[in-house]
Amino acid sequence: MIKKKFFDDVFIVKNEKFIDKRGNIEILDFTRNHQMNQKYNSVITVNKNKGTIRGLHYQRKIPQSKIIKVLNGKIFDVFLNINPRSKNFMKYKYCVLDSKKSESLFISKDYAHGYQTITNDAVLVYYINGKMRPDLSETIIYNDPKLDIPWPLKCSKISDKDLKGQRISFLEKK
Repeated sequence: MIKKKFFDDVFIVKNEKFIDKRGNIEILDFTRNHQMNQKYNSVITVNKNKGTIRGLHYQRKIPQSKIIKVLNGKIFDVFLNINPRSKNFMKYKYCVLDSKKSESLFISKDYAHGYQTITNDAVLVYYINGKMRPDLSETIIYNDPKLDIPWPLKCSKISDKDLKGQRISFLEKK
């Protein structure tokens, strides 16, 4: 069930959760929505430090849709439309994903994606549609003044690659 829409192709899905004396099981049903009903690979990321930023990443030549589920902790998640043919081109929105909620976030292939950990030891699983090709990965700098993303914390850790990301203005020239 779609719980909240940010754009037509970015939304939070409420997962089914069953609890008994052994623990719980959470069902992420990708067949519920035609946009989510695709073949996925999975990637798990572990982030030790609160304030860590990853992104904003995308692959232009082999675009990927994603489903994101936080397994431990909380993140501030950002998604930026990079499709020049979209009415939402260069618009972004954000949300907080919390492991204590039975929710997943679907992001279509038209978006760059990034997040900041709000807690220590945040663990995420990404379900990615499309081949992951680090050699084709592109980055938009997280602190581009034109975007003015309201990151909730000061950046504590970030990769060299992410620090070398391009400014959003290069998308306007494409």
